[in-house]
Amino acid sequence: MPVVATLKWTKEKEVVTRLERYFKDLSKDKFLDVLVGYGMCPPSSTFMLELEKIGKRHTLWKKVKRKFELLKHEWGGPDVPVFLLPSNPHNHKMQREFHGRAGVAFIDKIFVLLTNQTTDEEVLSVLTHEYHHACRLMQMKKSDRTITLLDAMLMEGLAELAVKEHCGKAYLAPWTSYYTYEEVKRFWNKYVEGYIELTPRDKKYDDLLYGHKWYPTMLGYNIGYQMISKVSQQFGYDTQKFFQFTSEEILRKSTF
Repeated sequence: MPVVATLKWTKEKEVVTRLERYFKDLSKDKFLDVLVGYGMCPPSSTFMLELEKIGKRHTLWKKVKRKFELLKHEWGGPDVPVFLLPSNPHNHKMQREFHGRAGVAFIDKIFVLLTNQTTDEEVLSVLTHEYHHACRLMQMKKSDRTITLLDAMLMEGLAELAVKEHCGKAYLAPWTSYYTYEEVKRFWNKYVEGYIELTPRDKKYDDLLYGHKWYPTMLGYNIGYQMISKVSQQFGYDTQKFFQFTSEEILRKSTF
């Protein structure tokens, strides 16, 4: 495959039909809800117009293919399909704060979401982040449904370390700088430490990971990044080295 030729999709119904093949355990409405929830533009005339624009960026598609092969070789990762699809132009926070870029990874597929204004380098940073998730899930022998809160937080931190190494500090996600290390240590002690074994089935899982309700925004994401950054600095570990360790081993090496 691995980069799916979504640029050849020309009708809304075709979009749904083709995606349906990759979500055999979910209904059409459910998998679309999942993708739209992560920032994809709902299949519509707007979706098709944006996809057409993205499809004309031939250099971008070549860069994505090259980057995928490089990362797969370096990390010994899985040969999963990669979908480049439009992000939702009506999601104003994503468009403003993340320049229209988003993504989601499953153990067997990756979605990179963008607008025509998202730069090539920003797209490659999303690809790097999401493909690292797929590699980490494979290494842990877990899925997006069986990971713990600790796994998820560290996955986000590890994926951004990979972005920093492969794309540069300028392409780190905005949430990596929301809080200081000292603030995050307090958040860990106050909100998170007793809940690291939660799974996505638990209601509090999303609240702590994303910072919903009264919790600090992107709480779990930032904790994961701060933890990985500190361990990396202290021990000199790079992305490749971290694949050797479980989430629990990383936590023990940290100062949390």
